[in-house]
Amino acid sequence: MFGRDLCTEQPPDELARLREENQRLRAELERQRVPPDPPGLIHWRTEGLMEVTGVASRDIHSDLRLARGAGLTASRAFSYRARETAAVELLLLNAGTEAWWVDRALLVGAGGHALEVLAVWMKGPIRPGHEGRVLVEVRGGPPPGAYTLRLWREGEAPDLLLENVRFPEAGRPHPGGKP
Repeated sequence: MFGRDLCTEQPPDELARLREENQRLRAELERQRVPPDPPGLIHWRTEGLMEVTGVASRDIHSDLRLARGAGLTASRAFSYRARETAAVELLLLNAGTEAWWVDRALLVGAGGHALEVLAVWMKGPIRPGHEGRVLVEVRGGPPPGAYTLRLWREGEAPDLLLENVRFPEAGRPHPGGKP
């Protein structure tokens, strides 16, 4: 058995059929190979999600009003704007007695206009006495004005309500012309 070529034991027409099938599958696999999306900012730029002026940011901590907070305080807060998305980043201190987390968000502007939330992200629950970060991303560039951010766990009432969330202005055009 050792040293024998098993391919030579196949009938010639069967061997030819297997070679054709192998070539067809290799060609199909090559067609399906798509290069992975580039990482991070490169992806944003190549997909047109970010202008050449970058991502605008704004420190909104001093603007925020905590309307309801369940033992939470915002120690830092920023808002961001890119071409196609905007985001709010909060660093929250949990002064309560239970771990806190969210998986739902709503960002509402004047007149009840809600922005489409794309994602709510936390690394994990914020334990009592600890800080944790929450990021909320929305579609599009929000119109100027103040927004109210509501955060909650699925199936529960909103337990964090932050008012006067504002976004930076859209980036200025690149001095060299069109981005």
